Amino acid sequence: MVKLTLNLNAISWGNPLWLPLNLMALTLNLNKTLFLFILLVASANSFAETIKVSSDRNPVKQDESFHLIFKSTDSVADSPDFSPLEKDFEILSQNQSTQIQIINGQQSRTKEWTLTVMAKRTGNLTIPAITFGQEQTTPTTISVQAPEKTTEKAQEPLYLEVEATPETPYVQSQVIYKIRLFYALKLQAASLSEPSFSGGEVLVKQLGKDRQYQTQRDGKPFSVFERKYALFPQQSGTITIEAINLQAQVIENRDPRFNNFFNQPHIKRLRSNAIKLEVKPIPSTFKGKNWLPANALTLKDNFSDTLPEFKEGEPVTRTLTLSADGLTVGQLPEFMKFRKNTENFKQYTDQPKLNELMTYQGLKSARQEKIAIIPSKAGEYTLPAIEIPWWNTQTNEMAIIKVPARSIKVVATTVQPPVTLAPKVIVQDNNYNGYYERLHFIFAFGWIVTLIAWWRTMRGNNKPIYQEKQRDKKIDIKTLKKACHNNNAVETKEALLAWGKAHSLGEISLHCAEPLQAEIQRLNQFLYGNSGENWQGAHLWKAFKAHQPEKVRKKQRNGDGDGDGDEDGLAPLYLKS
Repeated sequence: MVKLTLNLNAISWGNPLWLPLNLMALTLNLNKTLFLFILLVASANSFAETIKVSSDRNPVKQDESFHLIFKSTDSVADSPDFSPLEKDFEILSQNQSTQIQIINGQQSRTKEWTLTVMAKRTGNLTIPAITFGQEQTTPTTISVQAPEKTTEKAQEPLYLEVEATPETPYVQSQVIYKIRLFYALKLQAASLSEPSFSGGEVLVKQLGKDRQYQTQRDGKPFSVFERKYALFPQQSGTITIEAINLQAQVIENRDPRFNNFFNQPHIKRLRSNAIKLEVKPIPSTFKGKNWLPANALTLKDNFSDTLPEFKEGEPVTRTLTLSADGLTVGQLPEFMKFRKNTENFKQYTDQPKLNELMTYQGLKSARQEKIAIIPSKAGEYTLPAIEIPWWNTQTNEMAIIKVPARSIKVVATTVQPPVTLAPKVIVQDNNYNGYYERLHFIFAFGWIVTLIAWWRTMRGNNKPIYQEKQRDKKIDIKTLKKACHNNNAVETKEALLAWGKAHSLGEISLHCAEPLQAEIQRLNQFLYGNSGENWQGAHLWKAFKAHQPEKVRKKQRNGDGDGDGDEDGLAPLYLKS
């Protein structure tokens, strides 16, 4: 590979001798026209990568303003030409900011130009290339939709709008809930209530930061405050999103002649409409073990790019990444449930890496697992395929993502004969032996005294803390035991959520080992699935009792427990936030 570095500022395009002289210096046998073409393409690509263009929303409405952000990490011209935008966009305002960072003595500078614009027409509009001195941005597109229909509320200077998409979701699938406050007067302070529900349990996550922009309704300008949530209904049936409450201090400009002297603020309260969700159960056509309703699901395997060399008895790391659009990270299953065991391999899974991103378009999550594969003997084998069924909420049908089976060859390990080293003769100086022996004795005695003092201190401090934790968890476990014995699935769920400090049963099961994990999943399937069988709590309580510290089980075997499982001996489950 030849690395070619050119100083574009040193090129004199008017000098006909520059090109052949430099070609001779670089000893590159290239045609002059071809070289110039490559040079121009390379310089154009470098310009495109220098300045990045983004928008705060996409798509947008025709009468809504939005922000175009031009960001550069290099030194570019301070006077960019934004006039090409005026063909399809109205430029309402623009500002420039500069940020300087110094890390370990290295200085970096970031410049940002933010334009507030409004589209002049609908359709997929092109944001043209913008010139910054000698550099240009890459053209991009933005979708502009037709303006909102005028409502009776648009005649008011202050009103609320809410919408939920979709209004007929599947159980545990994502619903985007959007709140918009329109105001054409001055607000001094305002507060919105959080979403509340009736008819069922709903998991709520706010999406990104609040947005503010301008729009028009029936030719009247409004400022808009917008907030989005991702909702995950946890059971089928009718669930109502209760009305959102707004309280605001407003100033209405009744008489501009007095410069707001007599225009004192007053409080206004508004309520939005309530929205009913008709939540559909798990379809009977879905045959997977884990219910995964998502907008999109992808599965990546690091073996797809390059298959590593396998040696007998030596571990090889396989990385699997499951990414979802429209699922929480707690809904993503472990890969162990989909891996098939093989006699000639041992597989060990590392702690998974979980990631959840709240984008303004919805929730995105990922689960990455690293699996150590150790072949037991040489030969040619096949790693079985991994298949994960899921439900595509966009097409309303079951789909399967798959990592194909892979053929591998395991090479035998060559055993090297041991190397015998001649023993080294160490000559000791007896004059210092007695001195070092006494010094070692003094250090050892001091270490033992310190260890005994620390042990007595910790023993005295830990006992009351342990007793306090035992008292705090006792009532939750007694409630769980009673609910299981009464075969009451709903009360059992509530007791498990209180014990696990969690929002859903699926979240708790991810942090439990077998057999408790399987029993919690069966309870979840009974509550939110379409099974007609009766639920028996004895199996879950038996699995729960097995989920104890080893010390407690020893006490019960020695006769210190009550034989049915001492509630005080069960360790509470504290989940990571």
